[in-house]
Amino acid sequence: MGIRDLDRIDKIGTDKETGHVVLTIVDKSDWTDEMQHLYDLQEKINVYLSYIESGEMYSDFPEYKGCEIDILLCSQYEIPLKGLGFLHKVAEVVRNAGYHLKCMEWDPEGEENWKVIF
Repeated sequence: MGIRDLDRIDKIGTDKETGHVVLTIVDKSDWTDEMQHLYDLQEKINVYLSYIESGEMYSDFPEYKGCEIDILLCSQYEIPLKGLGFLHKVAEVVRNAGYHLKCMEWDPEGEENWKVIF
């Protein structure tokens, strides 16, 4: 599981509040090599989009047909400014494809530990 594992969807389920299908990317990698991290994220997001657009998701989960879809990135590390800029651009591309990209990062100091980025 993680952004370099391109052979699988990390997690999939539904949000009980919104009814949206949520495909979660679990990002446990640090940002030491920002360019590699950005490349890996791009590849992983492309895998998720391909999974949806190829119809494979609907073959695996026919009950999700017609549902709104969120791709949720959960980053274990703080996302640097370059990463946030990239993710905002990707969010626009994902939105134009008819889906939503959401980002959260782990906050060990936070009361609920996950901080919503967007």
